[in-house]
Amino acid sequence: MIHISNDTLNRHTETLKNLGQEGNKALARALNRAVDAGVTQSARTVSSEYYVQNQKVKKTIKTKKANASNLTAGFVSAGNAIPLINFKTNPKKVPAKKPKTLLQAGVLRSGGMGSIKNAFVNKTKSGKLHVLQRTTDNAYPIQVLYGLSIPQMVGSRKIGKEIEDRAVEVLDSRVQHEIDRALGAKWLIY
Repeated sequence: MIHISNDTLNRHTETLKNLGQEGNKALARALNRAVDAGVTQSARTVSSEYYVQNQKVKKTIKTKKANASNLTAGFVSAGNAIPLINFKTNPKKVPAKKPKTLLQAGVLRSGGMGSIKNAFVNKTKSGKLHVLQRTTDNAYPIQVLYGLSIPQMVGSRKIGKEIEDRAVEVLDSRVQHEIDRALGAKWLIY
């Protein structure tokens, strides 16, 4: 949840009131730009912290845009846990013969790779490649291993703080810009 401090809006309250409906439109445009910046920041930060691509993060995000009559904007990330094979694993494909070392996997970039006992890479009955693990000493049962979901990544404290900081920064700068635009102000630099 991104919280906008009252300082940001209080500085511009009087001007926005005087603009009436144009003030609401200006604020809606600023909010929408802040949401877009938050989405971009979330994809950028998640992909720098985890072995996940920007595009995969953005696919999980749905945005709600503000308008002059409803000054509410935001975004939500929704999705399931990601199969471990989609992160960094070694081996990445089915080996020709049984490897002599344990399967290694990494989800967090700063965490490095960790070994997983009784894990191997193979195709399931559906034909998809997965990291599988034997749950007992017998051949069966086996289970598919998963990492985090993208919403869990986006919702972490560190990433949430970076998203919030970026959204507030953009909102703060865009509110003034949109007010100037609504007033028709033109700045000349000599």
